[in-house]
Amino acid sequence: MEFSERYEQYMYSYPHKTAYRSLHGINFIDYFPKREEEMLSLYFHIPFCESKCGYCNLFSVTGQKEDFISSYLDAIERQAIQYLENINKNFYPFFHSLTLGGGTPLLLSEEQLERLFSIAYQFPLIKNLPVVVETSPKQTTKAKLEILKQYGTTRISIGIQSFKQEELLSLNRSHTLEDCKRALFLIEDAKFACKNIDLIYGIPGQTKQSLQYSLDAALFYQPEEIFLYPLYIKQGTPLYLKKTEISSQRYDLYLFASRYLLEQGYQQISMRYFKKILKHNRDQNHYKESKENKDREKSCGFEHTLSLGCGGRSYLKNLHFCTPYHIEPSACLQEIRSFIEQSDYIPISFGYLLNGDEMLRRYIIKNLLHRNGIIMEDYTKARELCMQYQYYDFSEKFDSIFKDFPILYELLEEKLMIQEKQRMVLTEKGISYSDAIGPLFISKTVKEKMKQWIDMK
Repeated sequence: MEFSERYEQYMYSYPHKTAYRSLHGINFIDYFPKREEEMLSLYFHIPFCESKCGYCNLFSVTGQKEDFISSYLDAIERQAIQYLENINKNFYPFFHSLTLGGGTPLLLSEEQLERLFSIAYQFPLIKNLPVVVETSPKQTTKAKLEILKQYGTTRISIGIQSFKQEELLSLNRSHTLEDCKRALFLIEDAKFACKNIDLIYGIPGQTKQSLQYSLDAALFYQPEEIFLYPLYIKQGTPLYLKKTEISSQRYDLYLFASRYLLEQGYQQISMRYFKKILKHNRDQNHYKESKENKDREKSCGFEHTLSLGCGGRSYLKNLHFCTPYHIEPSACLQEIRSFIEQSDYIPISFGYLLNGDEMLRRYIIKNLLHRNGIIMEDYTKARELCMQYQYYDFSEKFDSIFKDFPILYELLEEKLMIQEKQRMVLTEKGISYSDAIGPLFISKTVKEKMKQWIDMK
């Protein structure tokens, strides 16, 4: 097995949003999970940032004034009310977490942030659930962190990316090292149960020495989690338009950083996710091995998410939907304006209906790229579930996972994967190739749609 590129695509979801297309006659309530064991995460997308990072291909805009953001929150509240009216008519929903993402949720004013939580609290049982919030150094203030604590935030994730000023400049990050230090000390003082620090490798001019400097700086704050992201430069991003070249040492930098974190007492959950190994005598205010934390380690082959706002994606059984995806700021802004002007949020007009084949591919991708791997008993159950959906492409009689996906034989032969009794997991080398292995399982249909989207840009 040969890979022309180790870094082909980050498979954090499947299918990719560029495969989404127009839908007609779809009501999300028909796909809503109706059993307690099919719990949902609730997500609010805040598509506003102070500035656009050079590598960012997320749905977000910059330069919007407070009154425009307030109009956006008005729209989210209308959406929430309509969703709740439709949900409550049918059944009582079950949620397991609340996430505020973006963009930069803490770009909101203190009053707007409190209002966002008040909207979220209209959903049943949200008040007692784990809350995850994303932030950035310049928007992290003591007053806003106090609001997060007031509303039960359990995990805060901050995008630092590098502790070297010249590397921050090359990424088009707007914050300084002083901003980083100030924000991290404020987060430390607030004593959240879990803090995560995001770092990037493959930055132009980055060396093992400069990367170790950033790792050591992050470790100083004893984060419970570190996410280590490879630099990608996607079409339409500022770095793409500047024709910036990624460091040719990206893979070597990954090997160095991942092994260094293992030496520092972290365990690797996936190619990007490193979690600190906990000691039993740690302070009770620190991150505990609760059901919440253990669940976060699990892959999410069939996760259910209800998203509110413009740009957030919902996953309900085999229905995935969102507002149309854009990278260009002007197109994103127009989509947000349309969202604000919208009166009826119930009809689903854009997304993807997965057939059984694609649902199983999603299951493989989400589990294989995680340290827990594919558990054969769970795979058999997942396969049976997928067969409920039309156009299931595999034979109804189950033979073996290798017959369903012959590519798995090659992963075994190349020692990228091992089989342990009833479990298949990636080797250390296999984990390092995650961004090349994941795309192997993309269906032909999804690939074609993704290519069409790129060709249109």
